[in-house]
Amino acid sequence: MKKLTVFGFVASFTWVAFFAVILWLKADAAADLDLNEWGDFLAGATAPLALMWIVIGYFLQGEELRLNTDALKLQQRELKNQVAETAILAANSERQAAAAEQMVSATLEDKQRAALKELADALPIFRSVGGTQTGARLRTTIRNAGATISELSAISENKGVTVEIVPKAVFESGTEGKLKIEGATSFPLAFTISFTDRLGKKHTKRYEMSLPHQLRETPAV
Repeated sequence: MKKLTVFGFVASFTWVAFFAVILWLKADAAADLDLNEWGDFLAGATAPLALMWIVIGYFLQGEELRLNTDALKLQQRELKNQVAETAILAANSERQAAAAEQMVSATLEDKQRAALKELADALPIFRSVGGTQTGARLRTTIRNAGATISELSAISENKGVTVEIVPKAVFESGTEGKLKIEGATSFPLAFTISFTDRLGKKHTKRYEMSLPHQLRETPAV
């Protein structure tokens, strides 16, 4: 489309130069023209230029719309790739967790395994089950697939973002709650959730939301 724009400027310059030459050659006759005759002359001189630039603008706008459409399609493909990569990472994490559990089971004594299992069974397991997003406001539904916990609080690591977890007093095992996030203009979002486990011990775990409603636990930094 740069060629089309250059053509428009060249054609406009040539057209104006052509009429300038006519005026110069017909200077005496032009001086005798009335105002209405000057108006007719200028209208006839500029109308083709206006029509040409309208047509050029139409094609330029069409090209811009096509480029915007291509950019949106590329963004959509990238989003699908990110979702696929997240699924692969989740599957790898589950396999690593299973392998680690097998290693622990093979090396620890029965009593040690029982103690570790008791500790693990006292912790929550948060699973995202969807939600809604309105502008920078995010409401993610989470399910506690682990143990019942209490005294919950959430703190965001992102500047300008606030995170609230509901319920705060007691989050029962097998029930659903909400993550209320304000100011979520970009991802990933990182935050910590503090709580007291079923055995009365206090914990702080770090979570990351790489895309809306995709929650995963991450190591503390």
